[in-house]
Amino acid sequence: MRPHAAAPTAAACGRLPRAHRLAAAFAAAGLGFAVGCMDFGDPVLQEDDGPSADLAVAKQGPGIVSAADTLTYLITTTNFGPNEAVQVRLSDLLPAGVTFISASRGAAESGGAVGWSALGALPSGSSVVDTVRVLAPASGTLLNVARATSDTRDPDPTNNDGSEPASRTATIVRGADSVHTVSFAPVRDNTLYEDAQGDLSNGRGSGMFVGTTESRGGRARRRALVAFAVTDSIPAGATIRNVQLQLTVSRTIVGARAVRLHRLLADWGEGASAAAGHGGAGGPARANDATWLHRFYSSVFWSAPGGDFASTASAQIQVTGNGRYTWGSTAAMVADVQSWIDGPAGNFGWIMIGEELGSTSTKRFETRESPVAANRPRLLVEFSTPTQVATRPPIRSADHGR
Repeated sequence: MRPHAAAPTAAACGRLPRAHRLAAAFAAAGLGFAVGCMDFGDPVLQEDDGPSADLAVAKQGPGIVSAADTLTYLITTTNFGPNEAVQVRLSDLLPAGVTFISASRGAAESGGAVGWSALGALPSGSSVVDTVRVLAPASGTLLNVARATSDTRDPDPTNNDGSEPASRTATIVRGADSVHTVSFAPVRDNTLYEDAQGDLSNGRGSGMFVGTTESRGGRARRRALVAFAVTDSIPAGATIRNVQLQLTVSRTIVGARAVRLHRLLADWGEGASAAAGHGGAGGPARANDATWLHRFYSSVFWSAPGGDFASTASAQIQVTGNGRYTWGSTAAMVADVQSWIDGPAGNFGWIMIGEELGSTSTKRFETRESPVAANRPRLLVEFSTPTQVATRPPIRSADHGR
C-alpha cells in the first residue's frame, strides 16, 4: 500500500466528481490510505492511486446554418484537478459530409477526426480553448463529438469521453425546401339535419347530405361536416402550398347546385347513429353525435343552430349528377389547413352547405363509411419544409385515416 497523499483542499473537493468527494479528514493520520472529500451519499474509503486529474470537455457550435456555410466549433478542455494533467490529448470527430478547413494550433484532420496529440500539461483549475472550422454540406443534421485524455489518472471519464451532452453539439443545415404531397381520409364526418328537437344524426351512415329536402311535413336543411387529422403527417413549421378536397356524389334528384365549404369554428362529434335507407331523413341521435342543435348530443350546443362556421366560404363549386368532385385548391383552403398546422387545437374541419333557398336541392355524398373505398372523401395536401427541419418525417402519398 502506497504512502498516503495529501488531503485535498475544500476548494478542490468542490470540484471533484461525486464518486470521489470523501471526508478530508485522516490524510495525515499515517493510515496508509488517503481519505478525500465526503459525499454523504457515497462514504467510501479509497486507496491512494497517485495523482489524478478530472478532465472535462465542453463543445459549442451553431444550432442552424445554411448549406455551404462555414461552421466554427469551440472546444473547451478544463482540468478540475486535483492534480496537473500531463500529456493531454484532444480529438474532435467531425460529422459526415463536412469539409475540413482548419483547426487551432495547426491540428490536422485524418480519417474524419481532428487530433491534438501534444497539448502538453494542463494545470489544475485551468482551461484551454481550441477551434475547428468546417464547411457545411448541402443538408443534414451534423453531430460533432469531442474527447480528451491524458496520462494522468482521470477519476471521472464520463465528462470527457464524448458521452455527455456538454461534449456534443448538433447543427441543422437548412437546405432547399423539400416538397411533399399527403392524402388523408377523414377522421369523422356527419350530417346536421334541421329539426326543432335536434335529435337527428347519421354518424355511422355511409352518406352525408347538403341542400334542402322535405322532412316532417316541411322543407328542412341538410349540412355535412368533415374533418381531417392533418398534423398526423404534416410537421409543425411546414408551409401549405396546395389543398384539394375530393368527394363523391352518389344520389341526387336535381341538376347543378352550388356547394360551399366553410371553416368550422367549434368542435363536434360523430356518434353511433345510423339513418335508415339512403339516410336522407336521419336517424335517432346517439351520445356525442352532432345534430342541428348540438355539437355533442345531448348536452353541448352550437352557438347558433346549424353549426358555428366562418361566414366567408373557403371554396365553392357547382355539383351536378353522380360522380367525383374536387374543391380547390383555393387561397382560403390553403389558409385553413395552414391554420390547423400552426394551431392544431383549432382544427374542426369544414361544413358543407348547399343551396338552401327555393326548391329541393339535396345532394348525397359518400362518407368514410362508404363500402366503396374509392368513393370515400380524400384531402390532398401539398406542403414544403426546410430540409432537415421537420420534427416529424413526412410521408409521401401516404394513406391516413380510416
